[in-house]
Amino acid sequence: MDPRLERTRRSAHSAALTLLSEGGIAHLTPQNLSRASGLGRTTLYRHWPTTPHLVLDLLKTFRMPDFEMVEGDLPARLRHNIAAQHARLLDPEYSVIYLTIQTVALDAQVRAALVEINRERVESVARVLAPEYDLHGQTDAVTDLFALINGPLLQLTTFTGATSPRLMPAIVESVLAYLRANDPAE
Repeated sequence: MDPRLERTRRSAHSAALTLLSEGGIAHLTPQNLSRASGLGRTTLYRHWPTTPHLVLDLLKTFRMPDFEMVEGDLPARLRHNIAAQHARLLDPEYSVIYLTIQTVALDAQVRAALVEINRERVESVARVLAPEYDLHGQTDAVTDLFALINGPLLQLTTFTGATSPRLMPAIVESVLAYLRANDPAE
């Protein structure tokens, strides 16, 4: 990547994260971003024509980890991956991005971009579940599982900024219950 473009992205991303942390999406205006980043508004508009474009670019850069296959039975694999997702959400930069993306996700173009950005992540969930449940090609089911996992994690991070020893087992159980109730093999 062109070093100037990379500097521009870093400056805009850093300023955007600061603005989002301070005042949410309402604070992420072109004027505030220009002032905080030291970049001209023309430059900002050239790279990110709208605020959702910038938020999506942040999401591409600060992407949640894919689920990874680890040793152990399905509950152990789920616990490992849920803990990894939660750890990432405890990082203030990731947390602010994932909370912000929800505010712009009503836009159809943003939702379409989210599907593309998360395509590999969705496939990684299917791979982790595959030994017991084949969800390849069942994007709706995997999306449901993301909601079961990340919804409570986002809420926990938003309201407490901490972990909950009671929540993690409950999330694993809800995922397992969903899989049992919606097993296509049965």
